[in-house]
Amino acid sequence: MSIPTEQPAPLKGKRTPLAMNKAVSVGHGVKITVTAQGHKHKIDGGAVGIYEMTLQRGSRKEDLRITTEGDFDSEIDALGVLVVITDDNDGLRALAIGKTPRPLDEESATAFVEKAAESHGLPLGGSAYNVEHGILYYVSTTGDGSHERWRARLGLYTRRIWFSPPRPRDP
Repeated sequence: MSIPTEQPAPLKGKRTPLAMNKAVSVGHGVKITVTAQGHKHKIDGGAVGIYEMTLQRGSRKEDLRITTEGDFDSEIDALGVLVVITDDNDGLRALAIGKTPRPLDEESATAFVEKAAESHGLPLGGSAYNVEHGILYYVSTTGDGSHERWRARLGLYTRRIWFSPPRPRDP
């Protein structure tokens, strides 16, 4: 089994760095202010970044809290504008795409991942998934669920998909 590990094609546009306590215009009339940031250490090592931010478009405002771990992508409906927020260990960056399209629902998203996996010859069996910040995280497991076969992430708005190998098993 060969797991395709290439990243999806990058989205076109300017990735704007976000700054602490500064309203940053990211395009399409959206401003993002990072109002708090921190992290929590994980039991198994590593850390999870925590960011609180305010999204503003015109006179409307919305508060948002995101958590990041390693390379991070999120797809956010920012008051009617789709904004992709990334953290590639070089700080948070935002890209305003345009009018927010209708996202895939969980059932359609899992079917999308499974169809893409089949087209790459990846085995299907058991699975687990969760949705966080506009991204479906999917894990394919053996039929009995005893270990992972492969992982995938799917943007519910952009339908960008990327696969990765399973996490290493504990000894």
